[in-house]
Amino acid sequence: MLLLDIVIVSGIYSGARLAGKLRAKKLHQVDTAASVNNRETEQTDSRSAQQGKPGKALNTRTVAVNISVVALSILRPIYPITYPVFMLCVSYAVYPVFKTTEVSLLQEKKLPGSIINFICFVFCIATGQYPALILGALLYAYAQDTLARTRQNLKGELKSIFNELPERVWLWCEDGSEVEIALSSVQTGDVLVCRTGDRVPVDGRVLDGEALIDQHTLTGEFQPAEKASGDPVFASTVVM
Repeated sequence: MLLLDIVIVSGIYSGARLAGKLRAKKLHQVDTAASVNNRETEQTDSRSAQQGKPGKALNTRTVAVNISVVALSILRPIYPITYPVFMLCVSYAVYPVFKTTEVSLLQEKKLPGSIINFICFVFCIATGQYPALILGALLYAYAQDTLARTRQNLKGELKSIFNELPERVWLWCEDGSEVEIALSSVQTGDVLVCRTGDRVPVDGRVLDGEALIDQHTLTGEFQPAEKASGDPVFASTVVM
């Protein structure tokens, strides 16, 4: 019976993956049609944005389905009629881990961290340890949400850091003079002048002089870094 559980879950997962690929292929074909190109592109962007939002992996539906698995695993011996619904719920619970593992192994050709979860889930299904499976599924969903939230916060912090860059900078000319220009006008190879208290406007290297650079916002270093000729400097750090 437990071996049958593995076969059924594998079959449901394979069917869901096939349906997803067919749906994606159909959407791609629609995207190539000129009459609906803009509308479908907007929908694709909306889906991509939603995938990056924290809280998508661990939501009310996920928790409800996982709790249902535990309840149905208890009711299944008493009410065999619940078996199909039970298998659907189990398949839903393990789908994210199975999909991540499949994509990493078959498409990206690398060993994912989720392989441990995958092996544990298969073992739990094979031995009927569904409470352990559900605990693992909930922890995995929580970890994915935490990762997504961390990435989103990091992006926000980086954007706020680079939003503080000066709008105008001083360009050093070959005759020794300095000209104030817009930051957007800076080109590769330009020599910029930074004085004490200035924020470094672009990534580059020190050509002349020495200074202490506060770069803790980028590197986390507590002490300012000593920079001399030839050393790299990074945008948004501060000359001290």
